[in-house]
Amino acid sequence: MYAKRSPQGERFAFVLYTYFMLRLIPVFISSVFLSLNFGLLLYVNSSFLASFLSAEAVSAVFLAASLVNAVIFFFATRLLNFLGKEKVLLFFTISMSLGAIGLAFSADAVTAVVSFIAYESFLFMAYYCLD
Repeated sequence: MYAKRSPQGERFAFVLYTYFMLRLIPVFISSVFLSLNFGLLLYVNSSFLASFLSAEAVSAVFLAASLVNAVIFFFATRLLNFLGKEKVLLFFTISMSLGAIGLAFSADAVTAVVSFIAYESFLFMAYYCLD
């Protein structure tokens, strides 16, 4: 009624599956390190923003940055199709770097908030372009 599976076929499928999974280990490891990097940077940046703003205001800044990120995601495929992956990644990386530089040299709350929103929004988009 049903075809029997041969032990050789099951062994071959297991070896093939193991081979493909082992090839993905560097991807998994780099994802862990990128996630740790991202989490630590957000923790440090939120502590830095807390020196200028209250806890509720810091939450509002995170919300604003997430909304900006969502809007950019809506236009990401159009940008990628129109400009190409390399140019879009370069733009996002430069914008993210300018946000980080703005955070490093900010002396007032407005500069810190605008720089943080730019940094967080474009950081996610740089990860998106790398995928």
